[in-house]
Amino acid sequence: MVLVSSRANRKRITHNGKQYEFRNEFADYVINFFERLLSHGDGRWAGQPFELIDYQETFLSEVFGWVDSNGHRMVRTAYLEVPKKNGKSPLAAGVGLYLTVADREPGANVIIAAADKEQAGIVYGYARGSVVRNQELRRRLKVIDSRKRIVDMASGSVMVAVSSDVASKHGPSIHGLIFDELHAQRNRDLWDTLATGTGARDQPLTVAITTAGTYDEAHICWEQHQEGLAVCKNPLSDPGHFAMMYSAERDEDWRDEKVWAGCNPALGVFRNVDQLRQMKKKAERSPAFQNTFRRLFLNQWTQQVERWLDIEEWKACAGPSINEEDLHGEVCYSGLDLSSTTDMTALVHLFPDEPEPGSNGPVYFDTIARFWLPVEGIQERERNDGVPYTTWAEEGWLTLTPGSAIDYDWVISSIASDYRKFYIREMAFDRWGAQQVSNKLMDKGIEMVEFGQGYVSMNAPMQELLRVVMARRLRHGDNPILNWMAECLSVRQDPAGNIKPVKPDRRKTSKRIDGMVALTMALGRAMLNAGPSVYAERGLLTV
Repeated sequence: MVLVSSRANRKRITHNGKQYEFRNEFADYVINFFERLLSHGDGRWAGQPFELIDYQETFLSEVFGWVDSNGHRMVRTAYLEVPKKNGKSPLAAGVGLYLTVADREPGANVIIAAADKEQAGIVYGYARGSVVRNQELRRRLKVIDSRKRIVDMASGSVMVAVSSDVASKHGPSIHGLIFDELHAQRNRDLWDTLATGTGARDQPLTVAITTAGTYDEAHICWEQHQEGLAVCKNPLSDPGHFAMMYSAERDEDWRDEKVWAGCNPALGVFRNVDQLRQMKKKAERSPAFQNTFRRLFLNQWTQQVERWLDIEEWKACAGPSINEEDLHGEVCYSGLDLSSTTDMTALVHLFPDEPEPGSNGPVYFDTIARFWLPVEGIQERERNDGVPYTTWAEEGWLTLTPGSAIDYDWVISSIASDYRKFYIREMAFDRWGAQQVSNKLMDKGIEMVEFGQGYVSMNAPMQELLRVVMARRLRHGDNPILNWMAECLSVRQDPAGNIKPVKPDRRKTSKRIDGMVALTMALGRAMLNAGPSVYAERGLLTV
């Protein structure tokens, strides 16, 4: 699906009391700037002139071709929503350079804004590359990499890249504002701060480029997405706002390459179809990555909460039953997810099975999982939840502690027993409500490590968990409680694409993921401590 708020069928438009008409010479001037002065900086096109593909030429023509009698632009806001790797960042970089050096605006301030410094540097990098590769631009413009600035020595105009640290960004009189990957903004502060700084210019231009994000009706990108839809439906509702949006329809088959072609305007040019085929195979095996595929490559807005694992892939990691005696004395990393006093507590030991010294083989992991619930009311809980707690207890997968609440001393005693069997190098725990238990375990000699539950802490180990499962490098011994929790596991995604597990509301659902959270924390510590076992160097500690 392609949506464009085109006014190509009209000769003149009245907007804010002024008459505007489309003048080819203004559109051609910008297009000529791109194709004569700019060049590509990466891939097989590196160093070649910037030959605009159809959608890029249409975008520039619609934005720059409509002018009033003074030659001032009608379009003040342009929104481009297109899948990843379709050339939108090089296009935005060229627009930024044009506004800096060729728009006949003395002392122009052109801002490249993004969620973080690295993202802001992407568009800046494309602009910088075009400058250093072209003698005419290099002679006129000064590149200051340390400050991510490009200065026009003749007009005093400046292009600069900034990130979401808005404190120092107030007050510039902005001529051009380029927002890269608007969906990744954590909040609307930077947009609100910079978009209000254009009032002093005769023809300011704000350009927002982005792929689709995760649905959040309060997010600035969703707001701009909705406004883009409105002007595509009725271009004359706001002639000063131009939008161009490529996406697949929700009911289209995301596996169909014809669907890919319909929403990727640079497919076969910048967008590599073989890479899309590889990503499709991954998406077919992972429900969570399917949402990522839809968002990044089909430009479909997705929900924040996503099912994470393909349960068949998880089941394929059962492996043979795990004999705990075989793991006595072995190094492990552990994750402890303490519940409220009336719910399930989970502990997972993760044992890295490292390749022989000098080998480059992958690391495999064995898991041992422990679960605890209070015994009182277990039959009622089983009926309400539809989960076979008593059967699991009889089979030894679940420990029922005395009373109506989890007996933490019972849990501590069990963990201490494990510590005498295994070399627990570290035990990760969620600090919320667990400090007392953690202190008692530390008194027994266990190295306790706080582990945050937010996106920053959880994203990397969650991504690694998916890779380990997909590569069949995890052996969970077909633990039925862990199997159930793997099937319950969903993740939430922030605008930047980071993920974390979503703990179900215990008042509304019987689903539980405590064991998977414990497994993720254990894997997170194992990732940070990869290398030779210190146990091999100093022997086993006993309590």
